[in-house]
Amino acid sequence: MQEPIRVFSKEWFEQHQSKILKLANTRYGRWLLRIHGDRSSVGNSKITKILPNVIFWSEGDQNKAEFRTHDKFAKRLYYGLKPLWFMLHGWDFIFGDMARQLDFGFNTLTQFPGSIGTDNPLDGNIDLSGQDATLATIRGVGTGTTAVITDNEATIARLVGSTTTNQYQALKRSIYCFDTSSMGAGATVSAATFSLWSRGVKQNGLGSPDLHIAGATPASTTALATSDFSNIARTSYGSVTYANFDVSDTAYTDITLNSSGQSNIVANGISSFSAQLSWDILNSTTGLTWAASTASRFDAIYSNFTGTSKDPKLVVTYTPFTGPAWDAASNSGYQANLSSYSWTHVCTGANLGLLVNISIFGAGSVSGITYNGVAMSFIRADTIGLYRNEIWALSGPATGSHSIAVTLSGVLTSIGSADSYTGVDSDMVEAHAGATGSGATAPSVNLTTLSDKAWVVNGLTTSDGTMSVTGAQTQRNNQNGALGTGGMGDQGPISPVGSTTSSWSTTGALDSWAIGAVALNPIGETFTTVQNQLGKSRITAATSQTQGGKSRITAATAKTQGGKSRITATTTQTQPGKARIQITTPKIQTGKSRITIVTPQTQLGKADIRANTQQNQLGKADIRGTTQQTQQGKSRINLITNQTQLGKSRITIATLQSQTGKARLNARSMHAITGKASIVSPIAGVPISLIVQQPAPITITTVQPAPVSLIIQQPAPITLTVQQPPPISLTIVA
Repeated sequence: MQEPIRVFSKEWFEQHQSKILKLANTRYGRWLLRIHGDRSSVGNSKITKILPNVIFWSEGDQNKAEFRTHDKFAKRLYYGLKPLWFMLHGWDFIFGDMARQLDFGFNTLTQFPGSIGTDNPLDGNIDLSGQDATLATIRGVGTGTTAVITDNEATIARLVGSTTTNQYQALKRSIYCFDTSSMGAGATVSAATFSLWSRGVKQNGLGSPDLHIAGATPASTTALATSDFSNIARTSYGSVTYANFDVSDTAYTDITLNSSGQSNIVANGISSFSAQLSWDILNSTTGLTWAASTASRFDAIYSNFTGTSKDPKLVVTYTPFTGPAWDAASNSGYQANLSSYSWTHVCTGANLGLLVNISIFGAGSVSGITYNGVAMSFIRADTIGLYRNEIWALSGPATGSHSIAVTLSGVLTSIGSADSYTGVDSDMVEAHAGATGSGATAPSVNLTTLSDKAWVVNGLTTSDGTMSVTGAQTQRNNQNGALGTGGMGDQGPISPVGSTTSSWSTTGALDSWAIGAVALNPIGETFTTVQNQLGKSRITAATSQTQGGKSRITAATAKTQGGKSRITATTTQTQPGKARIQITTPKIQTGKSRITIVTPQTQLGKADIRANTQQNQLGKADIRGTTQQTQQGKSRINLITNQTQLGKSRITIATLQSQTGKARLNARSMHAITGKASIVSPIAGVPISLIVQQPAPITITTVQPAPVSLIIQQPAPITLTVQQPPPISLTIVA
C-alpha cells in the first residue's frame, strides 16, 4: 500500500503552499516562524516560497533563499500550532478513514514528532582529545575521539594546550549540512552568507584566532562519525575575527562566502561546510601562545536549540536555471579533397556540451572526431545520394582553446561546424531525428523534446550554395564552397515539451539536402509525480537508440484516492543493444491503473518488459505489452497483477518473431474474491502455460493454433473453450 504524504514533509508543504504563504506573509506568521525582525535576512520582503528548511524571496531582480540545517520551519509550524494539529489529527483518526473527502491529511501526525529530531541533514562537532602533540601533528590526525549531533549549544571550534610546552591536547571542528536542493539543478549562485548565533561564550587563553568557514565531506549527511574529523577542506571560504564574533545574544555573526564558498553550494543537493580555527585551517602559529590546560574557543548555537531564530543559517543569492545556453561557435571552412583536418574551438562556462556537424560532399563518412584529444561520440547520420550529414557529441569538454580533429574514411570534400552549450546534462542528447529531400524544397526536420527547457540544434548539408535558417532559429554556422553548403542552427529553451521544427531556406530545383537535429538535455532534469486526491497523473517517456547501446526507462507513480494513473513508455532500438522498461504503479482505492508498453527491436538484441500493478479495492488493473522482433533475438514479457477484492485484472500480451528466435510469455494473476482474470495470446505457435493455484474456471482463447499447458494445483472444475480447431496440444497435470 502506498503511504500517504507525511505531514510537514516537503511534499506536504508543496501541497499546501498557498495557505502557508498567506500565513508566512503576515506579522503573526513571521513571529510564529521566528523570522521576524533581525532573526532572518528576509526582512519585510514578501516570501515567495517556503519549504521545511528554506524560505525564498526576491530583492529587485535578485532571487534569495535562506536555508537552515534542519526542517526548522516545519518544526515551528508543528509546535507553534500544536493544539490545532492534534484537533485535526483527532478528526482524521475518527472520520478520515471512513470518508476520504473529509480527511485533512493529519492521520499520520504521530509520525512527525519522531522525525523532527532526526538530524537530516545534520550539524554537529567532532572533538579530538587526550593528545600531547604539536599543532602540526594534532591537526593531521585522521580520526577524532567523539562525534556529536545532539548539542543545543556548545563549542564549535577550539584548541587546548597540554601540560607539555608548545604541545596541545584537544582540537575541535564543526560540520554543517544544508539541503539546498530546492534551488534546482543549474542555478547560479552569485552571493552567500553563513551565519552563526552565540550567547556570550568565546575564549582566547592561547590567543585570539579567527573563525574560518570551509568545505566538508562527511561520510553521511545524516550522522557524524569520528572519522569525519579529517573530512574537511583546507581552503577558507570566509572568516570572522575574534573581536568581531558577536556573543551578545542579540544578533547573528555573518560570514560572507567568497567565490570558492559559493561554488561549494550544491544547487540540487546537500551543501556541507566546516568551522575551523585559523591556526587549524592555515597550519599557522601566528598569534598562538601556548599555555598549559588553557583554551581558545568559539561557542555557538546548533539547530537542536529550541526555536528557529538562532540556529545556523545559509542565505544564498542565486539565479534559477532557465535551460542550456549557447556558448561558442567555430568551423573548419570549406575543406577540399582531404582525409583529415582540424580547427580550434573555445569552450567556456559550466556543465558544457559540444556538438560537431560534418557536411560531406561525396561517397564516404567520418571515421572519428576528437576534441582536445578526447574522442567524441557519433549521434546520427543522414544521407541522400553523395550528400551526407553527421552529428557528433562530447559531454563535459575541457574549457579553453583546444583542437577539433576530424578523420574521414577517405579523401573527401567536407565542412566542419561546431557549437558548444552550457547547462547541459552529462547525458546530453535526449533525442534526435533527421530528414532528407531534393528539388525546390525547404530542408526541415521535426523533433520532439523530452525535457522542459531543452535546446534543439540542427546541422545541414546541401548542394545549394546559398542557404539561411528560417523560423525561430538562430544561425550559428554557414559555410559554402564549390560543392555546396554546411551549417548549424539552434533554438531554445523549448518550453513546454513538444514537437519542434528546424528549417532552412528553399533549395534550388536541382539540389539535394540532408538535415539532422538533436535535443540537448538540461542539467539535472528529474520528473516525479505524486497525487493523492481525485486527480490524474501521467508519465510519458520515449527513448531512441540506434547503435550498440542500452536504453532504460524507469517510471513510478503513486495515487491513493479516486484517481487515474497512466504511464506510457516507448523505446526503439535497432542494433545489438538492450532495451529495458520497468514500471510500477500502486493504487489503493476506487481507481484505475493502466500501463501500456511498446518496444520494437530488429537485430540481435533483447527486449525486456516488466510490469507490476497492485490494486486491492473495487478497481481495475490493466497491463498491455507488445514486443516485435524479427531476427535471431529474444523477446520476453513478464507481467504480474495482484487484485484481492471485487475487481477485474486483465493481461494482454502480443509478441511477433519471425526468424530463429525465441518468444516467451510469462503471466501471473492472483485474484481471491469474485473476480475475473484473463490471458489472451493472438500469435500463432506461441506456447501458453497456466498454473492455477486456487479452484477457478479457466477460459483459454487461441486466435491461432498453439500448444497449451495447464497445471492444476488444486482440484477444480475446468472449462476449456477453444475457438480454433486443432492442432491443439493440451496437457493437464492435477
